Amino acid sequence: MTDDDKVDMNVKNIDNSGNNIKVFKKIREILKVREEVREELIKLSRELRILSSKAIARIHARRFDDAERYIEEALKVFEKIKEYKNDFPSLMYIANDAMQEFVEALVFKSSVESFNINIELPDGIEEASILTGYADSIGELRRYILDLLKSGKEDDIAKAEKLVELMDEIYFNLIEFDFPDKLTGNLRIKLDIARQSIERTKSDLISVLVAEKIDDKLKNLGTKIK
Repeated sequence: MTDDDKVDMNVKNIDNSGNNIKVFKKIREILKVREEVREELIKLSRELRILSSKAIARIHARRFDDAERYIEEALKVFEKIKEYKNDFPSLMYIANDAMQEFVEALVFKSSVESFNINIELPDGIEEASILTGYADSIGELRRYILDLLKSGKEDDIAKAEKLVELMDEIYFNLIEFDFPDKLTGNLRIKLDIARQSIERTKSDLISVLVAEKIDDKLKNLGTKIK
């Protein structure tokens, strides 16, 4: 039985001779199956969201092996969710937020590890979840960049500059999707937040770069005085 099964509402299926309406029995059977699937999707979505969140946390901690392990587990859960897509497409909205966070983890990890945002995603992820997952990765990149800037190390600052460029690239690709919010998962709202994150991150980066130059000049001046 699939989600698209049509319930025959023709009056010929209504038994007028008694109190039992035949079509109600069929509806009850269909809804019972849908309820079971709904509960399973809620459970799987929760698992996918938790595993994706753990992967993101491990990336921030620079524990990339652990992050990869959580992503592999998340992929297995996503494959279970995907099994319901063909037969119960109207229930897939339940997993949208979890799929979004899964995409966010994948994009964030690839950005940090290889400066690559043009990644191949698993088949079956909802389009809106892909767009919003990319948008939310900008916020995670900001957090990661701030940690790099705090270290003050030259390599980390150089890496932060590259990641800021990726934030911009994601944003400018996403603003091309000028479609109604219902089709994009309220992408516009997320992009407004992302734009603010990018501007603040650029400001933080500039402050660090300026401070670095001032420090270099003071060191050179001190050397000349000696």
